[in-house]
Amino acid sequence: MQSSEPVVSDFWSYITSFQFINDIRDAANEIKDFLIFAGEQFYYTRCERRVVAAQRKDRPELKDGWDVMDLARKFKLPPLIDKMERVDGTTLSIEQFQEKYERASIPCVITGLTESWKAKDNWTIKKLLEKYGNSRFKCGERKNGRAVKLKFKYYAEYMRENEDDSPLYIFDPTFGEVQKSVYLLNKQHYSSEKRFLHSLMRDRVKP
Repeated sequence: MQSSEPVVSDFWSYITSFQFINDIRDAANEIKDFLIFAGEQFYYTRCERRVVAAQRKDRPELKDGWDVMDLARKFKLPPLIDKMERVDGTTLSIEQFQEKYERASIPCVITGLTESWKAKDNWTIKKLLEKYGNSRFKCGERKNGRAVKLKFKYYAEYMRENEDDSPLYIFDPTFGEVQKSVYLLNKQHYSSEKRFLHSLMRDRVKP
């Protein structure tokens, strides 16, 4: 019969070693991650889980949450008293606009220019969800430069309800290159306003 002393000795050496401490720490982290995952599965909707996952990839350093500074409420502004002049763009000539508003640097709202646009009906959130709800858009970037993407149906819900201090936002320069989106950006959906064909800042250096 073999002695058990070598086994006891090895066990004692293990539990008094740094390796044991490291193994316990790793196990504790795995348990913590599992409990967090299980909690998210129970308390969060699928949309919330997808948004949280995207946020962790985009800003992993924000471990305490994205709304801890409560900026959405601190900077909530009172209703704006709208005194902006409105001009009917269907009757306003280019010369009239340049003389009365552009040269005088007087701001105004030009109305009536988009009434005939197909985009007025086709670019609503509802219509975009019908066509692009399952399409993934870039809403952030990992530390290694890889894009963080989120399905549009999840982003649309997040957009309506979030009060984050620094929200996720869609900025996807490749959208126009995707075959499915080429039709959406076709000129048949909108027209370029003749008053604004040239940039006022074209001779200035971009900041």
